Amino acid sequence: MAAKAESLTLTVYNELKNAIIRSRVEPGVFLLESDLADQFKVSKSPVRGALSFLQKDGLVEVIPRKGYLVSPIKLGEVQDIYHLRQLLEPTATMQAAANCTPEFLTALKKTYKPFGVSEVDDIIERHYQFHCLVASAAHNKFLSQFIYSLLDKTLRILYYVASRGWPFPDHKEDHGAIIENIEQKDGLAAAQKMSIHLDTIRASLKDYL
Repeated sequence: MAAKAESLTLTVYNELKNAIIRSRVEPGVFLLESDLADQFKVSKSPVRGALSFLQKDGLVEVIPRKGYLVSPIKLGEVQDIYHLRQLLEPTATMQAAANCTPEFLTALKKTYKPFGVSEVDDIIERHYQFHCLVASAAHNKFLSQFIYSLLDKTLRILYYVASRGWPFPDHKEDHGAIIENIEQKDGLAAAQKMSIHLDTIRASLKDYL
């Protein structure tokens, strides 16, 4: 029974997290345990557990006597996230260049290919996958985990601003230049291009938050 309850909690958690990150449940929406239990056809217990996990992720906030509020996306927090990414991802990129393998390059280049979803979603998902792959190639567990956490937060931001009309450009040229430097094992050039790439995106978000 305990294993089944844990499984239900994780199912509800993963579905809600995915819906919140991809703006199918927008910031500022109130979530009620009873409504979610009906929606997922489960008792309140796994819903409560899932909401607790989402609260730890910073995706929902508890509002006494009202329910759970889907956390707003604030400009200051977005700037902080990109500031941290600019501190960490160039280092990961430099390490990825040093650790470069043919298999890694093949995986990176595959992020150029459509993923079979809608145009904007496709660009966002390929962008996310590219940065995850670079982080993983750093071969530093703690650095990668921190970057993954920031990328999950970034993914939510990108879906949100896209829903508000942000004309998300396909960053193939930026990514291509970074891949070229990684392939040449020029870590410093790749790191510099990564920093500029992140700053360009950060600056473009301001008017949509």
